[in-house]
Amino acid sequence: MNWLLTALACGLGCIAVHAILRRVQSQRNAVVTFGLTALVGGAVLLALTGREYGWTSGPVQGALALYFFGCELYTFMFTFVIGSISAWILMNALRPGAASVRSESDAPQHVGMVETRLARLCQVGFLGKRGDRYFLSAPGKIVAGAYHLLRWCFAHDLAAATAGRGQRPA
Repeated sequence: MNWLLTALACGLGCIAVHAILRRVQSQRNAVVTFGLTALVGGAVLLALTGREYGWTSGPVQGALALYFFGCELYTFMFTFVIGSISAWILMNALRPGAASVRSESDAPQHVGMVETRLARLCQVGFLGKRGDRYFLSAPGKIVAGAYHLLRWCFAHDLAAATAGRGQRPA
């Protein structure tokens, strides 16, 4: 079987298994559930392609890279949809019978969105809470440091300062 099709089949299978698991065990963390499902799918992909092409061959590396890139894209998309006001607006605009979203009165309150996001960050352990104050936990500091490093590496701060024109701010 072609390594590209094998990677695609494993990726789609992984998404299908994740969808089933989410309906059966909806109280579990969706990201962790998909991460574990993706690891099992990656092991299956490695076994299928490694046996056919050799364990360290280019097709095996390509299949794994494609598979895990697809998994990362899927993870980004479903976490984006979980709490994004933009995703909420888009999903409600596509509701049957809805030509458009009428106004911000239809949208959830921004404060509620922020509180939901803060609660999720506490739930996964990136933030802690004392009284009414939030603080970065040790894992949160690692993630925040990685975030700042990646923003620097990909020049996101520069793009934000120059509105994406790629010029150095004056």
